[in-house]
Amino acid sequence: MPQNPTQLHRALCLALSDRLEQAGCASYTPSDWENLVALAQSKGLAPLLFWTLKHANSGIYTAIPDDTRRQLRSIYATDLSKQVHRAQELHSILAALNEAGLPATVLKGAYLAEHVYDNIALRSMTDIDLLVHPQDMGRCDSCLCKLGYHPTRRAWIERDYASAHHHLPPYYKDGASPVEIHWSIAHPAHPATVDLRALWQRARPASIAGVPGFALSDEDLLVHLCLHTCYSNRFEGGIRNIVDIFMVVQKAHARLDWEQVIHTAGAWGIHRGVFLTLLIAQDLLSACVPAQAIESLRPHDFDPQILSLAEEMLFDNFRISINFSRLWQQSSLRQRASLVWRRIFLSPNVLSSKYPIQPDSPSLPRFYLRRLKELILRYSRLTWRVAWSSGQEKAAIERQNRLLQWLEQTNGLAEDRPLLSRE
Repeated sequence: MPQNPTQLHRALCLALSDRLEQAGCASYTPSDWENLVALAQSKGLAPLLFWTLKHANSGIYTAIPDDTRRQLRSIYATDLSKQVHRAQELHSILAALNEAGLPATVLKGAYLAEHVYDNIALRSMTDIDLLVHPQDMGRCDSCLCKLGYHPTRRAWIERDYASAHHHLPPYYKDGASPVEIHWSIAHPAHPATVDLRALWQRARPASIAGVPGFALSDEDLLVHLCLHTCYSNRFEGGIRNIVDIFMVVQKAHARLDWEQVIHTAGAWGIHRGVFLTLLIAQDLLSACVPAQAIESLRPHDFDPQILSLAEEMLFDNFRISINFSRLWQQSSLRQRASLVWRRIFLSPNVLSSKYPIQPDSPSLPRFYLRRLKELILRYSRLTWRVAWSSGQEKAAIERQNRLLQWLEQTNGLAEDRPLLSRE
């Protein structure tokens, strides 16, 4: 029976990968079930837990307390209704893009739900992510606006925005999910160097939400999910990202070209992050990653402690910005001042990706002042919280910095590489 958050997370992973006996579910008390379902719900995994338990050969579902079964059924039904609505939204968007002759690749949740989980209720999503060719961004904007979607702010993509981001600001519509239009799958500040032409060449036709579209190849999908987990979220997305990777490996296991996975991870410059993420999926969910693939990706200087650090970050509810974490760990006043300066005085291109202002606007000084005030407020609160914490927050900062340093060192990042845009 789970006694602490780490054990509870591991128990959830065992249950989701249909290792219910190993999880000891048969001996769970009503309180244990409540805790397990609460964790699954907080991670967006309750529908998948319901489905796994209900279809388990062990018959464990009938042993679950009635109240817990009703709760799981209710969560599943609610999520199914939401996902059906999102599928209808996606249908309309893809149909409009098709009519305009604009090819689109469906990324992450929307594709995973239909083609990997095989049941749109099992993989919740909060937005719709689409990849289009960079030269099609303006026409995609027109299509979305005709459907009633509008961006939070206008981006000057033709001139500046692409150097500061990898997707347009989210498009919103009353009663609909946000839509993000990507021209790349990697943020400019990430270490990944993605060959977009090769990515599109390997993309394959796929019917999604009843409309012809495109999907990443199995190998690119897997590496992209590792990129998203390790470099975009820095393992702060929780175990759902790892479950996505597990599901892809299980679904495409017979046809996955692991040599291509290894080659792509190296070509993109993220083989160490891909190694670590796949190792976590193997450790927590028994993902069927071939031993040869793991060994081919394994860094010669890999320390098993790195695996523990990454899993602790997955399980930890404490979230803190990477840039504050770096700032806290700096011992030199000069280094701290340099970091603060860089966070305030972003390039005009990056600033315009965060605020409603053009890069060449004469009002730039006003927005730099606004940013200074915002960072003072945000960082002073964090400083106070960490300084007077019991030690958990300081341990989380140290853990994050150690993992970050490992990833940067093994990917050969320069000291002056642009900082991540996430605060």
